[in-house]
Amino acid sequence: MPVNIKIVINDAALTRKLKKAGAEVAKTVALTSARQIASMGTLAFRDPSLRPREWAPLKEETVSASKKKWASKKGNRKKTFKKNPLIDTGALMHSLYVDQSATSASGDGKEFHAAVASDREYAAHHQFGGTSKHGKPQPPARPFLPFDELSPDGGSVKLTHQAERAVLRVAKSSVERILKDGL
Repeated sequence: MPVNIKIVINDAALTRKLKKAGAEVAKTVALTSARQIASMGTLAFRDPSLRPREWAPLKEETVSASKKKWASKKGNRKKTFKKNPLIDTGALMHSLYVDQSATSASGDGKEFHAAVASDREYAAHHQFGGTSKHGKPQPPARPFLPFDELSPDGGSVKLTHQAERAVLRVAKSSVERILKDGL
C-alpha cells in the first residue's frame, strides 16, 4: 500500500533555505517528513488523538470471534481481553515504512514527494475502506495515517493540522541541523 504524499511547504523562510541548500537537502527533508508521518501512523493505533477521525466500533460478532481466538491462545486466559480494532498481531501497526525510492523534491524547495508504505495488502482497505476485488464489502475505513482521503487525482493527500505542524517542525529542524553542520 504505497501512498504518495505531496508535502507543500508554505513557510517562506524555510523555502528560501531549502532553495539555497539544494535538491539533496530538500530530499533529506522529504524523507524526514515522511518518517514523521509513518511514525504518527504507527502511534495512532494506540493513540486515538493522532487519527484523522474516530474509528467505527467493532461489530459484536467480530468481538465475539476475537474473544474466542484470544482465549484459545496459551497464556491469555488470565489477561483481560481488549477490543482494539486493527490490533491483533500488530503486523499492520509495525508495517509502515518510508519508500525511499519514491522520494523526491522540487528544485525550488517548495514541494516534496514521499511515499509511506506498508507491505500488508489489507492496509489500504483499513485506511480508506472500500470493497474487495470480488465486490465483497470490507470493514469500514479506520484511518491510521494522519490524512483521511486521497485527492481526486489519487496522487496526494491533505494532512491533518496536527500532522502539518509536526512535519513543518521536523522539516525546519532538519534544515537547521544540515545548514549548521555545513552539509
